Amino acid sequence: MKTEILVQKAQSGDQTAMLNLLDQFQPLIHKAAWQTHLNPIREDALSQACISFLEAVKMYNPSRSIPFAGYAKAKIYGDIRTLFKQNRRNWQREVSSEYETAGQPILDQLFIPTADIDNSIDKIYVQTLLTQLPRKQKQVLYQTIIHDKTQKETALLLHLSQQSIAALQKKALNTLRKQFPST
Repeated sequence: MKTEILVQKAQSGDQTAMLNLLDQFQPLIHKAAWQTHLNPIREDALSQACISFLEAVKMYNPSRSIPFAGYAKAKIYGDIRTLFKQNRRNWQREVSSEYETAGQPILDQLFIPTADIDNSIDKIYVQTLLTQLPRKQKQVLYQTIIHDKTQKETALLLHLSQQSIAALQKKALNTLRKQFPST
């Protein structure tokens, strides 16, 4: 049966038509919710995709000359993108607040094998070196060294690839090693 006819029947309250539409659009719903960047919020994304589909059925207007499939896809992907952006803002706030509350303990916990940091002058020097690192490099060091997270966990948290995390960590540690005086 033609999709637009099923939509009209579903809008009028025909549950069989709604179930047929759900079966027909199940692959689209799952594809939208199973995007890689949505791993941390997979269940929420799937729920949002289903809700967006139901809203698309309810709000669809055939007089606009837009095919229902395109309308539903745009609605689902748009709402999932909004959900992701909201969660990303929350994650960024969480990461920022971790850094603000961490402050000095980073220096007390950071292990630099080439030097023994036992006096305040060395600690100030290390703090200066850390502040000169780019933001992403500081985040990677904080997660992998201080919080003892794997590169894969850090990659998920910072929404980067594991290779990017490895490169950022290597570059940050090399920068610190080059600038720290040998003993």
